[in-house]
Amino acid sequence: MYRIITVCTGNICRSPMAEFVLTHALAAAGLAGEAAVDSAGISDWEAGRPIDPRAARRLALAGLTSQAHRARQFERLWFQDRDLILSLDADHYDELLRIAPDDAARRKVRMFRSFDPALAGRRPEEQGIY
Repeated sequence: MYRIITVCTGNICRSPMAEFVLTHALAAAGLAGEAAVDSAGISDWEAGRPIDPRAARRLALAGLTSQAHRARQFERLWFQDRDLILSLDADHYDELLRIAPDDAARRKVRMFRSFDPALAGRRPEEQGIY
């Protein structure tokens, strides 16, 4: 199973939205059994809190349920467990690179929008979701 984690500040808006949208896209592509997606925040500011109501409403409009989500902080051991670590903005990207234990872990860190053909190859500051 290929493991992906999306990361933002507190894990109540951007990263859980990215988690649910990416999970839905993988399922729609017939890859649900091939990859798993979860999310976390760089900080523990929101740990234990549910998804922000505005984010939950946007997901609900797309038919995605998010009520079970609870925010949590990224743990360094996940560098070992995850195959791809997707940052939602450049600050998170820089922090993930800073706390990564080695070069192999740093190579797993990408900007979420670095896969967008319109933004591929641009600097992380230009690929953020703010």
